[in-house]
Amino acid sequence: MICVIIAGGECGKVHIPTDAFVIAADSGYARCMEQGIAPHLVIGDFDSLGYVPEGKNVVTVPVRKDDTDMMLAVKAGFDRGCGEFLLYGGTGGRRLSHTMANIQTLSYIRSRGGTGTLFFEGGYACILAAGEHRPKVYPGGYISLFALSDTAQVSLSGFAYEGDVTLERHFPLGVSNVPLADAPLVKVHSGEVLAVAEERDGTQSR
Repeated sequence: MICVIIAGGECGKVHIPTDAFVIAADSGYARCMEQGIAPHLVIGDFDSLGYVPEGKNVVTVPVRKDDTDMMLAVKAGFDRGCGEFLLYGGTGGRRLSHTMANIQTLSYIRSRGGTGTLFFEGGYACILAAGEHRPKVYPGGYISLFALSDTAQVSLSGFAYEGDVTLERHFPLGVSNVPLADAPLVKVHSGEVLAVAEERDGTQSR
């Protein structure tokens, strides 16, 4: 089952697949109200939202806790049998720490046997484990690949920069690659890779 989680960060149009379980994480409840989305579950300490919503589907947790509100929502999704997670509103704003936390949350999802996608304005991020992947690309856009493990061995085809590549956690070699095909191929031989797909914004810095 698919779980859609909506948090309070940058949030474009949320796309909800049929029969998905929808969770609002803290101020993601306001995002839901803006887009006319009725979440199945609302969870958080509500320090960001500023008030506690009413309803039997609302779960309030203490402010002092180990889990972020997004992580609480992910765990709630796993508890309900979900295996695919679509995360919205988990980037942007002045809290870079929350963006980093949500990237780590993607890794947590993968460690539990699930798949996760973190959407932001103009793109998405996901984790690629060992195997072959054909990530969705944006026409004229970019795909950046970053090693989350110490190193990651990958093979790329259908990109401006392709071939066998060793990505290292301390060096951003894989930033701003340009797909030359509709379905470029990324083979991950070892390690864990963060893939970030972005629409073209008219600039490129490498």
